[in-house]
Amino acid sequence: MELHVQKNISIMDNTLREGEQTPGVAFAEEQKINIARHLDKIGVDYIETGFPAVSQSEFDVIRKIAAMDTRAKTMALARTQLNDIDLVIKTGCKGVTFFMPTSDILLDAKNYLNGKSKDTLIDEAAKAVDYAKKNNLFIAFGAEDFTRTDFEFIIKLYRSVINAGADIVALVDTTSRLTPISTYKTIRMLKQELNNTKISTHLHNDFGMATGNTISAMCAGADQIQVTINGLGERAGSPSIQEVVMSAKQLLNVNFDHIKTEYFKEVSDLVYEYAKIEPYPLNPIIGMNAFSHESGLHASSVMKNPLTYESFAPEEVGIERKFIIGKHTGKSTIKYILENEFRIKDVEDDVLDDVLQTVKQLSLQKRLDSNDVYSIFSKKTNQNGNKTIQILLRDACLDDAATYYEMYDEMREHVELGCQKPSFDSYQKMFSEILSNPNYKLMAIMDTDSNVVGVMTINVRENLFHCKKIAYVDEIVISEPYRGKGYGAGALHQIVEFFKANGDIVKVELSTDYQNTPARKFYSNIGFSDYAAMFKYKIK
Repeated sequence: MELHVQKNISIMDNTLREGEQTPGVAFAEEQKINIARHLDKIGVDYIETGFPAVSQSEFDVIRKIAAMDTRAKTMALARTQLNDIDLVIKTGCKGVTFFMPTSDILLDAKNYLNGKSKDTLIDEAAKAVDYAKKNNLFIAFGAEDFTRTDFEFIIKLYRSVINAGADIVALVDTTSRLTPISTYKTIRMLKQELNNTKISTHLHNDFGMATGNTISAMCAGADQIQVTINGLGERAGSPSIQEVVMSAKQLLNVNFDHIKTEYFKEVSDLVYEYAKIEPYPLNPIIGMNAFSHESGLHASSVMKNPLTYESFAPEEVGIERKFIIGKHTGKSTIKYILENEFRIKDVEDDVLDDVLQTVKQLSLQKRLDSNDVYSIFSKKTNQNGNKTIQILLRDACLDDAATYYEMYDEMREHVELGCQKPSFDSYQKMFSEILSNPNYKLMAIMDTDSNVVGVMTINVRENLFHCKKIAYVDEIVISEPYRGKGYGAGALHQIVEFFKANGDIVKVELSTDYQNTPARKFYSNIGFSDYAAMFKYKIK
């Protein structure tokens, strides 16, 4: 049975506030600003930037985020105190998220009432909302520990803040007391009692039901959902934006077209890195295993039609499909890896069988990857007297420019060029620049008979985004007679091994943005080889 949610639902992301309350997590100022940029890039509607009253540094970074030219509306957390509201106003945020404890257990533990009656909370909340509204703030109001508070009191409180100007009120499940069924019922009751006022959700994951409860809330008529990247949050976390959005799109047909899900993996990796948390491989949607296949029967079916064992294409969330190498691997997987990752085609069945048996044996001793398949295949084919797959690398010299120039001349037949063929002098000048730059390596790719079959340029530089040193393979060109024999992939494999010995290099990957490299003057119009977007190898 298919469910349909027809209304538009907005998304408030709490990563910068709730997410930073994950035990052990603290984001630096630049990290928070960068996360905010990525949240806006994804397309969330609201960004909860933090709690200005926490510290001066928190106030400062919130003000910087609020000053950014974001499409998303910036929100800041506040208690129902005028000083807190004034701080929110000074940050420049467009809205305030109020919270107030309402359950008896929290009121007692915080000594919040201090001898006053519980009804004084209603007046306090209404005054705070009225003050914020007069200062032109968008107002979201949430009763902390809603689900352990008397429902009649919640209704009285929410009616009061709505009358005072609150734009949206929240179902706040502070200690995860809700199930999908009770979530649905509670949202429906709120909608009925509050004359269809806009309802948000702020849920937690102590029992692993945060995503399920959020889905139920949307089915019941919630107008907004609150989420975090990777499900960060207090204790066991919050609803994950990746899980909620993809579940809503796939299972409820919710219109989340404004959310650029193709950036989910990118921002997920960023937040995991900043939070210093290791990703769990079994995480739905963006986990390492989410689109990985090992079983031979499953893998061969996915190669023919991915929908046989996948609910949607991994590219929708910025992930690449992987075929895991292990004891359950089939021959079709070995063939697929050699053809699609290493561009080695027309491998004979007996060779594939031989490689497969070795893979199954080695998989009992260690975890294997596609590089291991290539290595095993290389050894097998060498034993059969086929030397073409062996790769030798050496530092190239200016004389290799002539070889590279010949390759360029040859490639003119295969690539439509947007510029005139450069002169040999300008070509040599370009290579002189590369060779004179200590961050560059010009490598000659040779076969075992010392024939130069190709050339690759490598640029070692700091990645400002990750603040780490990465070796970028700016270009690989293989001469026509040697293409399709695994030379390019083999060279990449050896470059990884080369840099494993260099403690400063954390990753080797094929550059996708090489506009500022000297080599661009020559080969920007040649076009990347087939290895583009395929190669990214993390060393550490």
